[in-house]
Amino acid sequence: MPFSAYHLPALFIATTQTLGGIWPIFFNTSSAMIEFGLPPRIAYSPEGQTAFVVGAARTSVIGLIMWMLYLRGKYKELDGVLVVLGTVLGAVDYWVCANEGLGSWGAFRLLSGVVIAGWGSCQLGLEAHLYRLGLKVQFLTPRRTI
Repeated sequence: MPFSAYHLPALFIATTQTLGGIWPIFFNTSSAMIEFGLPPRIAYSPEGQTAFVVGAARTSVIGLIMWMLYLRGKYKELDGVLVVLGTVLGAVDYWVCANEGLGSWGAFRLLSGVVIAGWGSCQLGLEAHLYRLGLKVQFLTPRRTI
């Protein structure tokens, strides 16, 4: 399937996941933690940094998996990852930030998660609905032609 502008959100998320997870591993962990929204008392704690690096490695792996799915043409699977990623990580990010007294930052992360999950679910659901109506549209998911 040729490149489409509909691919951009998924590719943007895959890239930010991959590169965002690398930052605390190879560069300044405390600055990555502060940028995430954690307070300095946690960001400068060696124990907190260790746990954050472990999580960051997993974040990069998710981004790499998303790129792998895209490059292999597994668009429905990529949409599914967007739904799970946005829902689960948006909720967890909100909960962590809110518990640290950073409710507005957590709300931004939750809203971002809703947008990501919404994009993935729209790609899965809207295309299927339009197809049932007889409109042959392709967003991320290629259709087999007979």
